[in-house]
Amino acid sequence: MPGWIINILLVAAGFIAGLFMSPSDLEFGMLRMIIAILLFTIIVAIIVICPIFVARIKKKK
Repeated sequence: MPGWIINILLVAAGFIAGLFMSPSDLEFGMLRMIIAILLFTIIVAIIVICPIFVARIKKKK
């Protein structure tokens, strides 16, 4: 299961990195890993922050 998540992140990161750099460049793998880490960080931040906003919305009602 974690392998699937990592693979999906790397595929998405490869697509995004491919928009800025040719896959044959030497730095492509490094850029792909940086983008994958950023995507993972954004996903975790959304998972952590979302319940806080839901609780605030329910509290106002």
